[in-house]
Amino acid sequence: MELQCYGSGVAGRLRLILILTVVTLWPIVPALPAQGADGPGGARSGPGEQSVEAELVKYVTVVSPINEAVAARVTNAALELQHRAEQRDRTAVLILEIGRGTSKFGQVLDLAKELASARFSRVRTVAWVPLPPDRKPVDGYHVLLVLACKEVVMHPDAEMGDMGRGDALPPEEQHAILGIVQKRQNPKVSRALALGLMDPAQTVLKVKLERKEDGTVTTDRRVVTLDELKRLRDTFQGNIDVETIWETGEVGLLSGSRARALDVLIAQTARS
Repeated sequence: MELQCYGSGVAGRLRLILILTVVTLWPIVPALPAQGADGPGGARSGPGEQSVEAELVKYVTVVSPINEAVAARVTNAALELQHRAEQRDRTAVLILEIGRGTSKFGQVLDLAKELASARFSRVRTVAWVPLPPDRKPVDGYHVLLVLACKEVVMHPDAEMGDMGRGDALPPEEQHAILGIVQKRQNPKVSRALALGLMDPAQTVLKVKLERKEDGTVTTDRRVVTLDELKRLRDTFQGNIDVETIWETGEVGLLSGSRARALDVLIAQTARS
């Protein structure tokens, strides 16, 4: 499903905030609009229905470069939401609009660690990657901030990846990034997918594992590297279907529409 949100300026952004909030809070917030407000066809929400509370949602545009001031703005927004969510025993939503830019690795890493930490357990962080006017991808270290969020929403034509901008990131940077990814903040971001975003030398594949046992067929889907696929073929007793995400030497970029089709990285696509 692709979310539609037409319009520009303040009104367009407000519609986008509403859509992203509904999507991210859908499991715990079944009803819109607010209690007592007129619903579709003039109906009014019942007394037992919940609503999205404006105080539990913040939208922050992450500007470049990501420095101490930007990090403080994001962290303070998350802290405020965490406090409000604890008071109301609810989940808050922090939407971070993340675009292109050049920032220092250490400062982006520090902010990513903060967002992935347990201190924001009540805040659902959502990375929003719009389509910029020049249609260039979000690349470099800014991708790390996207990977640190619990959910990702992209414009279908926006692209993201290539963290080393044509080269592999240094091993120590890859290790630090994998430390965040392996917390599984976002279940659609695996170790193998992150490796492909960091290193063009990686071959990254999506596999479907199918096994029949006692008349029952079980299916599992995973994103793996070529080495992991070789180990699976040595040990897995069943059928393995393979789809290539990136070949060796291919820059690790994904558009919103392709990520959605592969069911990796993102929760939804949206047009703003």
